[in-house]
Amino acid sequence: MADQMPGLIFDGPGGEPRWDELNAATRSGRRRKVRSGDWTLYADIVGNFRLYNLREDPLELVDHWSDPAAADERVRQLSLPAVWQMRAEDPLPTVPGGYRLKRDPRNHLAPYRHSEGKGQSA
Repeated sequence: MADQMPGLIFDGPGGEPRWDELNAATRSGRRRKVRSGDWTLYADIVGNFRLYNLREDPLELVDHWSDPAAADERVRQLSLPAVWQMRAEDPLPTVPGGYRLKRDPRNHLAPYRHSEGKGQSA
């Protein structure tokens, strides 16, 4: 278990686990955590997720992410950072007269668009 959870050290009294919170893996800034009610959700930039029930497991050792019984809680916890991100995003400012649409004839989003009088691209 320690290999899969960087920062988990089993050196407490009787071999009890504890977290080393100041290590290269956990302070990298590439993880996000949401805590709501009795649950905590961890997510990282490569798509790893962990879900813990704090009432039953205050040390966060039992991951419920794949537990079918926790499916509703998983969806609820995932919605929290998504909503927060939308609230915190920086919207584009309005421009008097609106934005000019710029198109590059070689743009991958419009591969079949070509100018009049020119041959069709293959």
